[in-house]
This record gives sequence, structure tokens and C-alpha cells, in this order.
Amino acid sequence: MTEIDRLKNLCGLSPNDLAEVLENNPRAYMAVKGAVAERHLKDYFKSLQEKKVITSFKEAENDFEKDFYVTLLDGREIIVECKNVEVQKISTKNDLLNYLRYVQLNKGELTQVNLDKSNHFSLKDLKNLFSRLPQNLRESGIPRYEFSASQLSYTSIHDGLNPDNFLNQFNHSKLSIDFQRTRNSRDDSSLESKGKAARFYKLDEIDIVAACLFTRTMKWEFVFGSRKSLVIHPAHNDRFSNRLQLDPKLWSYDFMTAIE
Repeated sequence: MTEIDRLKNLCGLSPNDLAEVLENNPRAYMAVKGAVAERHLKDYFKSLQEKKVITSFKEAENDFEKDFYVTLLDGREIIVECKNVEVQKISTKNDLLNYLRYVQLNKGELTQVNLDKSNHFSLKDLKNLFSRLPQNLRESGIPRYEFSASQLSYTSIHDGLNPDNFLNQFNHSKLSIDFQRTRNSRDDSSLESKGKAARFYKLDEIDIVAACLFTRTMKWEFVFGSRKSLVIHPAHNDRFSNRLQLDPKLWSYDFMTAIE
């Protein structure tokens, strides 16, 4: 069975038709994107294994396991969670104006609106213009990711910058992660007293977070952070906060460098 036959067997669509479905349905694409990031991270660990940097790795087998378990040459097992960074926020007047100019120039929207002079528009005006855009331009999806990448001088970790300088590009809109479990993988959902906190990670259950940069760079590349790069939840001192911003000084391109 060819690769195209396999795809048609799964969904009855050609590659181009499936791409169109995902492009026009940001929520569907968001659900797929997590699994895609994990596949790219699997390929990264496979390359480390082939280079004999690590001994082996295995993927999660159910919702209650972590994404990857990596065995180092010294026998230690490192537990890794893979997360996509969040889409760039466009809530400020300047970011909204830049995004509207971007879709006007690149997507053929709002062609009757003169966006040249920012002082002609209030924040409310810009939000109203944003609300007139098609759904696929308003929600998290390829157009928003392309816009984010267009704001950067360097979009790849292989462009020669050290991690600090590369990540400092995002200072105007910090890289962030919604750092919690999915609803179907709460660690102790039977404990009603924990409530939403059951979705927050415990302090001792993760060694490394692999943050996929695609939503901000259009590159399936990762930066890695250890426990020291995470923040304890202000209301639950046995768990990490679900709001995580990436501190450039605490994240690395290299998995082995991130290990404590």
C-alpha cells in the first residue's frame, strides 16, 4: 500500500484535500498538531539513539503515561513531556494592526480599509475589523503561525544564534505553554477535592519539557527545559503552574544539555 493509499484509507481524501480541511478548520488542526509534534520529537530521539547519545527511548502507551521515556548511557531514565508553544497573542493595538496589515497584504482581506495610519484606529476599531475576518484567520492556525514567523529575524534554531539570543526574539510576545494534561488524562480525577488541579503536573513526575516552536516559527524544532525552568503553582505547591513562559536562560536546543 502506497503512502497516498494509506492516507485515503484513513480519511478518503487526497493529501491536498486533507491539507485544505486542516487549513480551513483551525480547531481540527490544533488537535492533530500535538500528535505531529510528538512524531517529530520521536524522530529527534531516534537520531540521538543512532548517534549513540542515548541508549534507547519509548513512547507512551496510554493516556496516563508521559510522552517519552528516554534511557541515558549511564542507565538513568528521563521522563519527557512534549508541548506546543501557544500561538502569538494579538490583543494589543500594535499587534492587531500588524496582523491586519499582514492578512490584507497576504490573504486579500480588508482590501477596502486603509491601514496605513495607525492613529486612525482605536483598539476597539481594530478588534471590530479582526472580528470581520474569516474563522481560519481569527483562530489559531497556519495564517497566525505564518504571521508570527514573519515577525522574526531568525526562524530556525539552526540559524547560528545561541539559545538565549534566539529566544530573546520573542520578548515582545513571550513564548508560552498551556502546561497541563488533557482532560482525558487527569492523574487523579476521582479526587473531587483536587478539581482542576488534577490536570496540573506534580513536581516529581517530569524531568524535561520539549517545547515545539512550530506555532511561532513554522519549523518543527524544539527547545528543552528541565524542572528548574518550570514554575510552582501559586495555589498548589505540590504541582507546577499551568501557565508557563519560556525564560531564554533556562532553555536549550540540546536535549542532553537540558538534563540536570
